[in-house]
Amino acid sequence: PFICELGNALRPFGIIKGPNQGPGEHQSVEYNDLAKFLVEKAKPGNTLIISRTNAAIISCAIMLNKKQVPCRIVDRELHEEVLKFFKSFQTTNLPKLRSRIQEYLTRGLRSRNEMWAQMVEDKCQYSFELLDQVANFTELEELIKETFEVHDEGYALCTIHKSKGLEAT
Repeated sequence: PFICELGNALRPFGIIKGPNQGPGEHQSVEYNDLAKFLVEKAKPGNTLIISRTNAAIISCAIMLNKKQVPCRIVDRELHEEVLKFFKSFQTTNLPKLRSRIQEYLTRGLRSRNEMWAQMVEDKCQYSFELLDQVANFTELEELIKETFEVHDEGYALCTIHKSKGLEAT
C-alpha cells in the first residue's frame, strides 16, 4: 500500500496517485539482517519489495536459499532472461565468461543512454553474483534453477516495478 508514498519520496516532482494509507506495513531491514528478520518476524507468503533492480532480488534469493529460507522471485521471465544472457557469450568456460561479461559492462557503461547503462550494470552485477557462487557452468545452471525455483509457502521477492498490482494480494 505504501509503494506510491515511497515512489513519491524518491521522485517528489513526479507525483504518483495512489492510496495514502492502507493495511500493511512498510519496514526497512538491513540486508545482512534480512534472513534473521524473516525467520523471526515476517510471515511466509508476504511479498518483499527489495529494490528497483533485478541484481538485488537475485542476490537476496541466493542468500535466503543458502540459509534455507524458502522464497520465489516474482518474475516469470527473469529465469529465462538470466540463462539467455549467460548463453549469449557462447562459452561455458567461467573465466572466459567472466571476462566477456566484464567487457560487456565496460562498453555498456560508456553508453550515452543512461537507462541502457543502468540495465547493463544490473545484468552484470547479478551475473557476477551468480558466478561467484559456482565452480563450473553446470553448477551455474543448477544455481539459476534453484534460485528461481518456486516455493509457494515462501516469501515472494520482487522489484518495485514488478510489485505493481500486488497491493491487493
